[in-house]
Amino acid sequence: MPKRIVIFFIAFVTLASLVYYGFSRWQDAQQKVDLWTLVPETAAFVVETNNHSDLRKHLEKTALWESFSVLPVVQRFQENMAMLDSVAPGNQRLERFLDKKHILTSVHVLGKTDVEFVYYIPVVSVGEHRFLRTLSENVIKNPLFKEEIREYQGVLLTDVTNTQLGNSFTYFSFHNNIILSASPVLVEEIVRRINRGKLNSIGTAYKKVNY
Repeated sequence: MPKRIVIFFIAFVTLASLVYYGFSRWQDAQQKVDLWTLVPETAAFVVETNNHSDLRKHLEKTALWESFSVLPVVQRFQENMAMLDSVAPGNQRLERFLDKKHILTSVHVLGKTDVEFVYYIPVVSVGEHRFLRTLSENVIKNPLFKEEIREYQGVLLTDVTNTQLGNSFTYFSFHNNIILSASPVLVEEIVRRINRGKLNSIGTAYKKVNY
């Protein structure tokens, strides 16, 4: 077999492999995920909303918020959101990005006095992917943040630290959804849950409930 034909054959096999790999990754990304199936069974409770802004405004008017807002986990979250919002691209701030989305928030008790949240946020359009990519690039460039990417059980986790406040959060992407928490332990628990497969929703028994 002439040497040129061998080179063409190797190039064709390589190209075909890359196309197949890219198509497989694209198929995986398009797969719909029931976010309830990702919530660990250790969750104390779960909140589902399709209007983040209205829920927050409503809570701020209640007596519950007065007690809730003094928790360290809430204060850390608000500080991180304010800092991230300051580097968000253009006029498409985080508030607009989060508004009108079906977002899950699971609440976990990690110790006698330690409570943490996990946020499950769908990314539903090319524009939203572009917004997140630009936001991530802005975070990397900003000296107020330090970003580290690590692998955990085959999944890339991103740890972002606010160098000014000392707060941090961890997130990863799963089938066009962002899973984010200030607790890397909870994020790693969700990765293990995904890798075990056969995900079951902890909300199955409550499907008829109007959340």
